[in-house]
Amino acid sequence: LSQRVSMTGFALMVLIVISSYTANLAAFLSASKPHGTISSINDVSVVCGHPSLKEDYKTLYPEVEFYFTDEKVGGNMGMIESFREGKCDAMAASDVEIYNCVECMEVLCQEPKIVVTDIFIVEFPIAFPVNKDLAAGISHWMLKGINMHISFFQHEKNARPEKVCHLDHSVQDSELEPLTPEHMIFPFVVLICSLLLSIIIHLSNGLKVSTNQSSEDE
Repeated sequence: LSQRVSMTGFALMVLIVISSYTANLAAFLSASKPHGTISSINDVSVVCGHPSLKEDYKTLYPEVEFYFTDEKVGGNMGMIESFREGKCDAMAASDVEIYNCVECMEVLCQEPKIVVTDIFIVEFPIAFPVNKDLAAGISHWMLKGINMHISFFQHEKNARPEKVCHLDHSVQDSELEPLTPEHMIFPFVVLICSLLLSIIIHLSNGLKVSTNQSSEDE
């Protein structure tokens, strides 16, 4: 009987784990993307881009339709105004430039539909001309900063102007969560309980057998 109980508990644990995994996988596969969610630049009909990056965008994303303002109008502000006028559905902008532009933030804070997606679009190296007499010293301090784990991005965030408002970030559907070790606690509790019950039954049967043998000896 004790062996049957332990085997039943093990079977229940396996059944619960397989059922949980199957149901979770089916939910992720069958879930449709919420309306208005942007997961890549290809999900947007028209993208407002910075005029200085026009050639880079067109080279990397030839299938995406971009809208660029005249450079005389202004880079980021011209892009923001184009978005507000409905000429595009999204803006491809650097958070470093936007958060450090107080004028840009004041305008964006008035737009309740603005959502930051943190989608990587383009990256390119930037080099600055340096006097050859200073190059060695600059390289030394750059290497020392790397060894001291000094991050440019952390200093850049600390030096940003005080935020005019907090821009919302897009989030995934909270109803769909991947399985974690915490979700596996219940099946293991079932297994442990069945093992404890089988041990109790086994000890009880052993005690009865020993009692009966003692009675027969008397």
